[in-house]
Amino acid sequence: MKSSVTNRPHMIIVIGISDGMNSKFAKRFSDSFNAPLLSIYELANKLLDTKNQDDNSTVIVAKAAEYLLEQLLKSGVTVVYDGPSDKRSKRNIIAKKARKAGYEPLYVWVQGDAYKHSHDVVIKSNRASITVTQSSFELPAEAENYVAISRTQAYSNQLKVVLKHLACGRSPMINSRKQVVNANNRR
Repeated sequence: MKSSVTNRPHMIIVIGISDGMNSKFAKRFSDSFNAPLLSIYELANKLLDTKNQDDNSTVIVAKAAEYLLEQLLKSGVTVVYDGPSDKRSKRNIIAKKARKAGYEPLYVWVQGDAYKHSHDVVIKSNRASITVTQSSFELPAEAENYVAISRTQAYSNQLKVVLKHLACGRSPMINSRKQVVNANNRR
């Protein structure tokens, strides 16, 4: 998927309180456009055995993910990233690598209901589990290039919001962000 605004490919970085909805959106978006998906969670599931997880296992997954990201960024096509991004510093490292490789990073913030997700959430899949707390998630700064979607919206509506942002470029999104948030609050 090439950007209609610039010749730069995008790196779609999916962020939010991970409860599986982030990964679901990332996978569907990737499948919709045949864009490569780097899912740290899926990578961990494929490489790790829950019975034998330790710090070395985490380091192995991190190094494998870093290598795969470097290789994907050589492709020049839009890439979808689904991984730990609760801290702004983690997101900035990924975005910096993307910019260095000629990509335009876009954070897609999958928003959840704060009241329903005020407790710790554990992502469980076939083998590995990763815990993310709501209190550890740092909201995107106004200066960051992001778009917010509701986890309760249908995928088609989520997709429209993201594609509209990609088509319009960055500057019109400041007003659209408020509309997205207000539309979500009406539910």
